[in-house]
Amino acid sequence: MGLKNAAVIRSWMKKGNPNCLHLDTLLDAEKARLKSNRHDAIKAYESAIVLAARRGMIHEQALANERYADFLLRLGESNEGMGRLQDAIKGYKEWGANAKVHLLESEITSMFHKEGD
Repeated sequence: MGLKNAAVIRSWMKKGNPNCLHLDTLLDAEKARLKSNRHDAIKAYESAIVLAARRGMIHEQALANERYADFLLRLGESNEGMGRLQDAIKGYKEWGANAKVHLLESEITSMFHKEGD
């Protein structure tokens, strides 16, 4: 499914659609992550966030921040990861995705409870 979606996004780019570069870059970040290529993943996540912001794609900027946060937290980069998670929450709030905001906030709460055990 992911490869099929990536192919669709790439075909849109070839047709000159400027609204999908950030999605392609986010997929590149996820692929680098799966290959354990930390440097390329970080570079692609950060680029996807900037590209989505430039296009005003608040929800996709929030998604890129959320995925980047998950990546960083799994690497043990808790300060940077939590900062990115807060950026994701801010973006989802701005977009009006209140259920997603509550979900992420509850995940943060459960993370702190686990650390306190």
